[in-house]
Amino acid sequence: MKMPRTTPIARSLLATALLILPTAAMAADAASPVPVEHPAPPQTQTAPGNEPSFDLDFPGGSVTELLHAIEKASGHMPNVLLGNGADRVRIPPVWLRRITAAQLFASLQQARYGVWTPISNSSTATWALTNENEPYRPTQMVHAFNIQPLLENRDIKDIVAAVQVTLEMKKEDEGVAAQLKYHKETQLLIVSGTASQISVVEQVLHELGPQMPDAAKPKPDSQIAKP
Repeated sequence: MKMPRTTPIARSLLATALLILPTAAMAADAASPVPVEHPAPPQTQTAPGNEPSFDLDFPGGSVTELLHAIEKASGHMPNVLLGNGADRVRIPPVWLRRITAAQLFASLQQARYGVWTPISNSSTATWALTNENEPYRPTQMVHAFNIQPLLENRDIKDIVAAVQVTLEMKKEDEGVAAQLKYHKETQLLIVSGTASQISVVEQVLHELGPQMPDAAKPKPDSQIAKP
């Protein structure tokens, strides 16, 4: 079967059509909208740990006034120990949003408004505040433990030795030497030291035997026998 012969005019029209087709396809692609990737919305910053965040508008003042302003704004009074010279620290005006107490104290430390030192790693941190050039020294107190139940099964020398070893280790942490005395007539173990050292002594006595009655704290009225 013979193919029909094409004239020069037909061949010219065919070539023109082949040139137009790719150009039309390219124009269609150019007209198609290009998808644009939009950035993800910013993440809301959450407070570290369980510490609540709050908005604070503080006009400036003493540390005590700042702590009460934090309590009013957050619903919680932060744990702060006021050390040497803390009463002379003046806090500048503060206007902050979604901040935690830890972030606020760290910011004041950076700005040199007092020396804010965290002294606890729990979810509810405790901070110590001192003046810029006055180091923090823990407050010492005296506490008495009634160790009569322990003496029924243990020698007093063993009890005192266990407590002394623990206090020697705790001295490195506090920088304060605790004092320990046993009053034989009343069977009281008397400790002079920081709150942390006294707490450690209580833990040691608890591990040595039954829970110690606290000689320094009177019993509630409901536990006192009435005549």
